Amino acid sequence: HNLLERCLRLSYKERLEQALSLEKATELVSLIPCDQSACWPFGDESHAFHSQAEQVRTLVSLPGKAQLEEVQECVTGGLSDLPSDQPSEDRARVLVSAVVYEGRESVSHLMGISGRYLAVLRGALGGEDEQRAACDAVAEVWGSCRQNAVLVMDKFVSMKLVSPFALIRWLLSGYDACKERGDYMWELLHLTVAKPLALVAKIQSDLSTAQAEVDALREAPGDADEQNLVAEKEERVQRIKSALKNAREDQEDLAVLLVQKVLECAEECGDRLREERRKGGDEEEEDDDDH
Repeated sequence: HNLLERCLRLSYKERLEQALSLEKATELVSLIPCDQSACWPFGDESHAFHSQAEQVRTLVSLPGKAQLEEVQECVTGGLSDLPSDQPSEDRARVLVSAVVYEGRESVSHLMGISGRYLAVLRGALGGEDEQRAACDAVAEVWGSCRQNAVLVMDKFVSMKLVSPFALIRWLLSGYDACKERGDYMWELLHLTVAKPLALVAKIQSDLSTAQAEVDALREAPGDADEQNLVAEKEERVQRIKSALKNAREDQEDLAVLLVQKVLECAEECGDRLREERRKGGDEEEEDDDDH
């Protein structure tokens, strides 16, 4: 089922159905989700955020193409007094829902809208609570197509709108969350953990290249200009070393967090199973007493 959903990222449903029919695998067609459409969470006129959300959605839409300043004013003004106990989280949720829903047609649409209003998004998602609210928004908009939710969240991490730490805490926020997101949780965890690994590898490669340049300049006798160039290259090496140190620390912190959250969820899962068994045993005893 998940494999077919992944295939839908790369093709249209009709083409996938045709391919399965040609391969005489028509029984798999029934596993393709019927509804792959995005959901606008604030469409109900009775929703407390309906009017504000509709305004934001209109502004960020491709036909609207509002100026950055206009969207910023709407977010900081119109979304500042939402009837909510968590105004900053709900402001993030409304904004992200609007961007993701209006970019639902394709990745290009999403990246175009996100890039146009990147400064507004970063301002609204400055804290981890707001970033987790953004994950809620993506999951709600793409509730009928989890693979699109994975794609959008992965893009948001790459754009530094959502930190890997915030995403891991959101994915592993408890037993119920793990159960609900189990069909795509592990794929997102893999994508999230792979990013700091790739960053460390890239910085290490940059450091090797920069150090080789310094060594080559030192071996060749040169004038004052070349000595100045060596000094500049050495400064760059030190900057790269500092960046590598920070990247490694982030990588270690992320690994610790991941293990910690997995253990917490496993412990909660064990508690739930023991409680269910205990209740089941009590019910069996009651049945025996009745007999």
